[in-house]
Formats: sequence, structure tokens, C-alpha cells
Amino acid sequence: MTLREEEKMWVAFAFGSALFAGITSILAKCGIRKRMESYRRHPGSFLLFLLVMLSALATFVVLLFSWAMVFVVQSQNSLGELDGKTVLFLVLSGLSTGASWLCYFRALQIGDINKVVPIDKCSTVLTILLAALFIIFVFPFYWTLITSVKSMWEAIQFPPTFWPEKFMWSNYAEVWRSSNFAHFGKNSVILSVGATIIQICSSVLAAYAFARMEFRFKKPLFMLSLADIMIPAQAIFLPIFLMYSKWGILNTYLSYFLIYVYSGSTIFFFRNAFKQVPEEMVEAARLDGASEMSVMFRIMMPAVRPFLITQIMLCFMSKWNGYFWLQTLTTNDNIRTLPLALNSIVNQAEDFIVRWDLAMAGNVILMAPLLLLYIFCNKQMKVAFIGNGIK
Repeated sequence: MTLREEEKMWVAFAFGSALFAGITSILAKCGIRKRMESYRRHPGSFLLFLLVMLSALATFVVLLFSWAMVFVVQSQNSLGELDGKTVLFLVLSGLSTGASWLCYFRALQIGDINKVVPIDKCSTVLTILLAALFIIFVFPFYWTLITSVKSMWEAIQFPPTFWPEKFMWSNYAEVWRSSNFAHFGKNSVILSVGATIIQICSSVLAAYAFARMEFRFKKPLFMLSLADIMIPAQAIFLPIFLMYSKWGILNTYLSYFLIYVYSGSTIFFFRNAFKQVPEEMVEAARLDGASEMSVMFRIMMPAVRPFLITQIMLCFMSKWNGYFWLQTLTTNDNIRTLPLALNSIVNQAEDFIVRWDLAMAGNVILMAPLLLLYIFCNKQMKVAFIGNGIK
């Protein structure tokens, strides 16, 4: 057989692979047909039967042929060269394959084979979808974590490596020490917590007034309050900068806090939450002599607790990740926060080499509090979104 003819044989082998994969389900169905009826009434014993039969027959045959191919191509001496990562993924692949078989035969037992097999053959589509979801949502986090523990040269080499040769945990200590992360972290906590408290308190008071109180020009004032949503920060930062500079409050915490005294979007969402509280509860409290402040704090706030927690979390996240206003209202590092510290790491490239290992380590430090906050507030967020009609 010539080399050209041998190269064309892949088509035959590919069709052979598809053929044997296709008849696998048919052969397995025929092999357990007589056992199906006797085990149909006892699902537990049927699963046990599947475990024994599949492990003893199918797996044995596959294992036998697999090892036979290892010796045929004389690759047995290369087994010792497998590293731990390769072995781990191979074991996980095997476990996934076993779980797939168990689910498949269980579906054959309780369902129609004409419906089960087409669904099973959708595995290729599911693989593509899972790969797409992984690339879009999971891979950025994976790449950030992996790069944060790479060496400097591994982080910038091309083509990139997806697993470091050695985990450089010292990157976290180095970025914390060299970039003065303690100072920037302190500023992040002070500004994020302080601005969140100011924004939530002012928005709650305004939202309660718009939702439950009657006064002149209520609707025009509410529409005016929403102007904040439609005006981008880039359109007003220059007059604010000039005003703060004239007042002498640049590079101070006060300059940042004043930005968030008012938030039209937060007022809007709190107003919608307050309007969902039954009017009967409010009227009953007022008949008992409760003041408006008592109604708000003793009835309204407990009733919208999930939404309150969600808004606190969202406000804190926006301030923690905030970049624009701090970059605009500061001329030195006195009140700058972690996002600007990360930016300085990228900009301070030596010999045109960016320390992506340190930048990603700093990014992990920046993300950690937000991930913990999301884990603890996840349940409350779901209740708030569903309760406010956000699906």
C-alpha cells in the first residue's frame, strides 16, 4: 500500500468508528433484553446488574483492546512519562464515560429506545454548547487564576501554556508588597462601604416618599430624579472636577462620597419594591399611631429585606470595581483604590514587559471579596429579582 493510499484510509476508519459507535447501543440492548423485564420492577437491582455487567463485559473488552493497541504501537515504555495532570484528566474522562453509560442504560430501561437513542446522539451538540459556555464564562476565571501562579516568562510566552510548570504562590506576596496593596485595599474598603451606606440611605428615604407619600409635584420630581440614569458620567465630570478643585476637596474621601449622595436608578428600584408592600399593612400601622419613620423602618424595610440586601451588594460591587470617578477626581495615590493599583502594574512595564503574573494575582485579590459576597447573598438576590419581575 502506497503512502497516498494509506493517508486516504482515515475515511474508512472514521466511518468504522461511527459504525461501531452506532451499533454499540443496539448490541447492548440485545444483550440485556431478556433481563429487562425481570429487572423492570426493581430499578435498584437493575442498576446493580448494569454495574456488574458493564464493568465485567463492556469495560473488560474495551480495556483489553486498548491495552492491546498500546503494545501493538510499542508505546508501553511511555506510560511512565505521564504527568499527574494528564492522569487526572484521563481518570475524570473515564468517570464521565461511566456515568454516561449508566444514565444511557437507565433511560433505555424506563423509556422508548426510539426516543432515547436520538437524544443520546445529541452529545456532540451538548459538547459544543458546553465548550462555548466554558470559553465565555469559565475560561476567563480559569486563565486569571492560572496566570496568577505562573512565572513571569510563562505569563508572557507564546504560544501560551494552560498549566504552569511550577505554581508561583509568591506572586501574591510580591504584588501585595511591591504595589502597596495594603494602602489601596484600605481605601477600597473605606470608599466602597462609605459610598454604599450614603447611597442606600438617601435612596431609601427618597424612594419611600415617592412610593407612599403624597405631596405637590410628586410625579414631575420623580421623573426629574430619573435624569441621572440618562446622563452619562462623561458628560458631567469636567464641571464636577472644576467645582471640587475650587472647593479644595480633590484627593479626599469627601469628593468621592458626594458623587453618590443621589442615585436615580437606586431610587427607582427601591420605589418599585416599596410599592409591592400591601397597602393594608401601611394603613394599619398608621391607624395605630406609627410615624412615617416607624412605618418605613419597622414595616417597609423588613418586607423588602431581600431587595435591600441585593441593592447593598450591587452598590458595593460597583464601588469596589469603580475606576472612572477615582481616576477623574484624584491627582495622587492618597485615596486611590485597588482597580487603579492594577492599572499601575500594567502601565509600569519594564523593557516593554508587562508583569501579567502580578497583574492577575492582584486581580484575584480584587475579585475574592466580591465572590464571597455573591455566595452569601445569592439566595437573597434570587428572591429580589423574582419578586420585582426580573426573570
